[in-house]
Amino acid sequence: MLFVEWDGYVVHPDAWKQGFMEYDYIGAKWSAYSDGVNVGNSGFSLLSHKLLKALAEQQLPFNGRWAVDVLICRSALEHQHGIRFAPESVAVKFSYEHEAPPWPTFGFHGMGSMWRYVEVMKATAHSALDTWPSTAAGNSALPRSLANASTSLMIG
Repeated sequence: MLFVEWDGYVVHPDAWKQGFMEYDYIGAKWSAYSDGVNVGNSGFSLLSHKLLKALAEQQLPFNGRWAVDVLICRSALEHQHGIRFAPESVAVKFSYEHEAPPWPTFGFHGMGSMWRYVEVMKATAHSALDTWPSTAAGNSALPRSLANASTSLMIG
């Protein structure tokens, strides 16, 4: 499932790699951790069916102090359920949160990066509205580009 919070977007669909599907979880890297467990931002993340099932079975110690992505990525899921987290080398091609890499990523998360894509978002919205079909009665169908933008990916 592709999980996207309100301040995250797919920005370079052509940066999608089929290899992303080899992992149970991919999110942007965290700069706060340097212990090798530094991939996990969930604001723009890809979660497999296997991970979702493990989360449904596992009682994570949620106490309100830690964000959900920290609990998922810095827990024992990897060992107890065989969950495969993407390495940093893959995560930086999937998305970013704070610092944009010098190459295009599939998406991003974070209000602090939205300014980079305002013109792209405007152009996409105008393009979608220009192609919005209308009937004689004035009813409209959702443009294909907008309908596809809200679709979640389910991973088997």
